[in-house]
Amino acid sequence: MKIYCQNCGHLNEDNQKYCNKCGQEIKESTNGIDDPEVSEVNEPFEEDLLMKFVDKNQSYYSNKWNKMAKKGKDVSFNLAAFFFTLFWLGYRKMYMNVLYISLLFLGLDIVLYLIGYKYDYFNDPIDNSVGIGVAVSIGLMGNKMYKNHAEREIKKIQETDNQSEQS
Repeated sequence: MKIYCQNCGHLNEDNQKYCNKCGQEIKESTNGIDDPEVSEVNEPFEEDLLMKFVDKNQSYYSNKWNKMAKKGKDVSFNLAAFFFTLFWLGYRKMYMNVLYISLLFLGLDIVLYLIGYKYDYFNDPIDNSVGIGVAVSIGLMGNKMYKNHAEREIKKIQETDNQSEQS
């Protein structure tokens, strides 16, 4: 069973004490379904669409995104994004980010080659330093990046659906 927030109309799990969207306390006595004012507030529920997009990792991302929203910060550490940076980005279908990082390394290697840098192919300190910097950055910003990616993909799907309905 789900409960609607009396403040914003967001659909929450029945065992939650605070709304995932606005943070207001949820009163269990009413669920908002019979209240037309509440049921029309937030259709379709964007959080629900995000959770459907995320699929099996709903609890992890819901928790991370809610904490980020409550703190008003974009930084939230993602361990998988830190340790498996390019693989994580690819798994989350953020292919453009994989391309940008790959181009960063390629460009760096070309510049180093052109200036005559003696490159150690397997243990180069410059590539290692840049790799660690990229891993830390993606680890810190991965949750926000994934939320932005999910929102963009949902908007694309909604626009496609709207165009199909108009045809």
